[in-house]
Amino acid sequence: MPHVTREKLDAAVPHILAAPQDGAAISMLCLRPNFGERRFVDEISLTQAQGIPGERWSRTPWLKLADGTPDPQIQVCILQQRVLDLVWRDRAETVHPGDTCIADLDMSYENLPTGQLLQVGSAILRVSEHFNDACVKWKARYGAD
Repeated sequence: MPHVTREKLDAAVPHILAAPQDGAAISMLCLRPNFGERRFVDEISLTQAQGIPGERWSRTPWLKLADGTPDPQIQVCILQQRVLDLVWRDRAETVHPGDTCIADLDMSYENLPTGQLLQVGSAILRVSEHFNDACVKWKARYGAD
């Protein structure tokens, strides 16, 4: 299945930007125990020290602190539902991107600036200064546009 075209992506921007600014329900939770593996669950545990127990973040993070330990600012990743629905077209043959939480939420910097606190279930998350601009795998799976 071909990737979404730039024209369709551009046409979807108003819909994406119209996402609710708060009160968004999480529609999907995904754990990544190892590279290429996805486990969809009904609930997760979050800890300050370990992130999400069983997640590969603690073993193979994409960002580390100067001492080599996983950067705690990238423990949890949230992807907007409208973006996922737009780009994840072949769900049978294309792996889920692996973002921990999928929610219909305005993910703009104006709505979620660095340091903003988010309540996710009983956990409180802080929006990181580290922007996840997608990896090479994302671009291969869903398109560079």
